[in-house]
Amino acid sequence: RGQIANEDIEAALGLVEEAHSAPLAEGAIVRVRREHHPTRWRKPHLRTPGYIHGLCGTVTRVLGTFKNPEELAFGGKSRGEQPLYFVSFDWAAACYHIPGSSKPGDAIEVEVYHSWLEPATAEELAA
Repeated sequence: RGQIANEDIEAALGLVEEAHSAPLAEGAIVRVRREHHPTRWRKPHLRTPGYIHGLCGTVTRVLGTFKNPEELAFGGKSRGEQPLYFVSFDWAAACYHIPGSSKPGDAIEVEVYHSWLEPATAEELAA
């Protein structure tokens, strides 16, 4: 079997161009993007768990900046660095499909790269 190079995949599916916004601070309210671009789904490496796609949460800690693991995972080269955050989500919202699995105030904290986050409001967080 032949091998497919990263460049071949990008030529066929298109290059993901990230819209880079300013880095986030602790306490920022964010939503995890729902991503549909084909190059995001080059499995098996997907850094953001599907159960938090579309959820709103709060940045609890800035972990630093790192090379893009989605580009590095397939032998590619990272075109830059991006911040990585701990983001806290309501457990009941993340695990809505498991009735009775949470108590009021339960949360889950997930590492999420900047490119997966977009600003949200306090009203969206409370919804």
